[in-house]
Amino acid sequence: MENTNFILLDERWELDDLSILSKDYMQLYGMFYLLEHDIEYIAGEMPWQGGHSVVHFFRNMYYSVPHQYRPKIIKMKYASPGFIELALDCASSNGIAYLISAVSGFYWPLAKLYKLIMAEYTKNKWAKKKENGSDTIPVTDEDIEKARFFNNELINLMEIDDKHNYKIDMLSNYDELVKLKILLAMYRRALPLVELSNEGKADFITSDIADELIESDARFKE
Repeated sequence: MENTNFILLDERWELDDLSILSKDYMQLYGMFYLLEHDIEYIAGEMPWQGGHSVVHFFRNMYYSVPHQYRPKIIKMKYASPGFIELALDCASSNGIAYLISAVSGFYWPLAKLYKLIMAEYTKNKWAKKKENGSDTIPVTDEDIEKARFFNNELINLMEIDDKHNYKIDMLSNYDELVKLKILLAMYRRALPLVELSNEGKADFITSDIADELIESDARFKE
């Protein structure tokens, strides 16, 4: 159900920061809306060969969100501190907030894991493979086992709950390689938002914290 939430602002922003905020937040929002709600989207039919296939996947997911539930700016106050007030689906924005918190908290373990995965990704030519596909490059049992291991590590460090994990399994058509590509894409889109958070420029809060701030913080009463 549509409600309101806030992104808290601080420090000095550059135009590039606004671009990062709108692009990556929008793409993750589409992902979490899909994970939270029953809307039709079949990722298993995507080619999943990196590059434009991933970009199209996230763009199409966002445009699968009913128009009335896409984030809309209600108010924006650029100050130190300031905020952006958004009308949106709070369950989806909460999912983003939890993901950013997890990626920030496990920043270095995730960075190390990502580097290890990408080395295997390149060596095994996973960009061209799908477990349930008819690819010219065969998928081995070793590919599947490695992908499953990496998926479990990413799920744990990104603190993706059982409900979302189940939906990602469905979204990937229970294909471990496609699931890995989805999780990596989520991580890459969370990372720029984590950087904004770590630089003190943005704080992505959950809707319950927003409700508390509305009652206690003077900037929301002006």
